[in-house]
Amino acid sequence: YAYTEYKGKIQNWGYIANLSLTRFYYSQRDNHSERYGFQPSLLVSYNPVDNLHFRYHINLKNNAPSIAYLNDVEQRIDIQQTRRGNPDLKSFRSTIQDFNAIFSTGIFSIDALVSYAYEKNPIMESVIYEEGMFIHTYENQKSFQHLAVEVTFKIKPWKDHISLSVTPGINRYISTGNNYLHTYTLKELRINLDASYKNWLLSFMTITPPNRYVYGEQLLKGDLMHTLMIGYKQPAWSIMAGIHNPFMKTYRSENANWSALNPVKSDIHSTNMSNTIVVKLNFNLNFGRQYKGANKGIQNIDTDSGILQGTKE
Repeated sequence: YAYTEYKGKIQNWGYIANLSLTRFYYSQRDNHSERYGFQPSLLVSYNPVDNLHFRYHINLKNNAPSIAYLNDVEQRIDIQQTRRGNPDLKSFRSTIQDFNAIFSTGIFSIDALVSYAYEKNPIMESVIYEEGMFIHTYENQKSFQHLAVEVTFKIKPWKDHISLSVTPGINRYISTGNNYLHTYTLKELRINLDASYKNWLLSFMTITPPNRYVYGEQLLKGDLMHTLMIGYKQPAWSIMAGIHNPFMKTYRSENANWSALNPVKSDIHSTNMSNTIVVKLNFNLNFGRQYKGANKGIQNIDTDSGILQGTKE
């Protein structure tokens, strides 16, 4: 990455504009590819009065194919299914937009968020039939769209000692392939409760229904999530301990593939669920000369293993 950023403010308006140049190079045997792309981003904020804030963010991205998808290899899933890479995949562009409106007064605040993501010719799965075998491979499809709307209502009835937020939201997914069209709507509700008194901390979070995500012909469903934690803090350190899903004894997760040739649905169901215990410890190591820091606009971390996953989905 090569990255540059410009930040400014004019009266009640603020803006951050940045531009990055990306280079992607891939080589495997006789197959190789080199691609460049510009990724501009713009954040504009407007604060007409103290308790009202607006923000708009747009990000244009150039997405390179996963190294795993580019691998010219085949991997058997079972006696009827095989996963195959595709070295002819092309990069694709995506546009991500977010609009926030935040109003706060006294102990109450409202944060409304509308986001829209559009991908042109994204890389999504395709299923073909060859010589008695279903081949799961990857192709540049037509488009993918994700529209999300949510509103967070937050109340602090006792200064900063108690904070309760409730967030209803709706997600709409549209996957348009070369030979398919899949749509899915998800309604969700998140509740967060944070409390503190003197040095003691309490936190509770829940999301319902189970988290779900659609991409291409895949529907991925997670399990219900509840987290309850208590802790103790000091100026230089804090410790919290808790448990995931303390009120559940059954684990359930569902995945589905909507391919017309080979529709697959898997259901993981266990009544012997063991709750996960979590311990979180924070230290504040503060010494020597201090400088004012800023977060990087891009985290250029390579997390792609390049390994094709031949598992069922």
